[in-house]
Amino acid sequence: MNTMNAGPFETLFGLLPAGTACRVCLTDLAGLTESHGDLRLDSDRWQVHDSPFCLLVKGSAYGQSRCLRCKQAAAHKAARLGAYVGTCHMGIGELVFPAKLGGKIVAILHAGQVRTGPALAPEELRRKAGRIGVDGARLVRLWKRVPRMSPGVLLEVMAPRLEAAARFIQMFFRSESARALLRRADRAPIPQEDSGLRGLARRHMLSNHGIEIARREYNRVLRTERVAERLGVSSAAFCQAFRGDTGMSFKDYLLQVRVGAAKALLVDTGSSVTYIALETGFADPNYFSRAFRKLAGLNPSEYREKFWRLKKPRQR
Repeated sequence: MNTMNAGPFETLFGLLPAGTACRVCLTDLAGLTESHGDLRLDSDRWQVHDSPFCLLVKGSAYGQSRCLRCKQAAAHKAARLGAYVGTCHMGIGELVFPAKLGGKIVAILHAGQVRTGPALAPEELRRKAGRIGVDGARLVRLWKRVPRMSPGVLLEVMAPRLEAAARFIQMFFRSESARALLRRADRAPIPQEDSGLRGLARRHMLSNHGIEIARREYNRVLRTERVAERLGVSSAAFCQAFRGDTGMSFKDYLLQVRVGAAKALLVDTGSSVTYIALETGFADPNYFSRAFRKLAGLNPSEYREKFWRLKKPRQR
């Protein structure tokens, strides 16, 4: 890492994985790394899971949304349990460590991006790749390059290092100038319901409920205003929370879930395209074909033919 232009926290952060196969990153819940130069972190490098395997998974909108949900779930779990070792939807393990100020979680530190459990079979990886819309062969190759580390070793090696990073944050904010800086940030002119960690938690809650409804009921008629009504908020508040948390509208996310479900049915069943369209919540098969092509790059029949050709050699 080039430390010539790095601040003290970025220098420390870059040293955390030294001598290990781990990668580290940080989820900044309170804007700490933007509030002062000493805590500055390059967002592209240190605030994303940047292993080649993770970057490939996030190469599709659906994969990115799944990864985002995993990060949200990790933050909520760390708030309840403290530091723990967990795995994501793709089987990648990491240590999740909450950093607190005044009893409140202001950042989540992540260390790992390693294989902590049993290896996934190539067939399973290809199925996952098909569902999220990325290249299956490349996913298998990158999975084989992901380093292995047992959960116990990961916890033993990285927990003291992440604790040191958390203490650095705490030490910085003990100074009066830093506390004044944080108070000014708290008084920024933003809507009350979205200020501070309470607003962030509320936003996560609304978006998570919306995500669960979409995943569970994608084959039904789902209108944004009806979903908001079920959650007890206005349509505008729900849309703002969902877009702020996921980077997309509820309608677009629902479309991705439906197309993802349709991909699985196209590959795993011999059902007609019209039947699959109706089964995945599309009332109009023509609209289904247009939406599918827009997200998958192929129409449904072409997509099925492509993946059936890939499956034939394995069936011999």
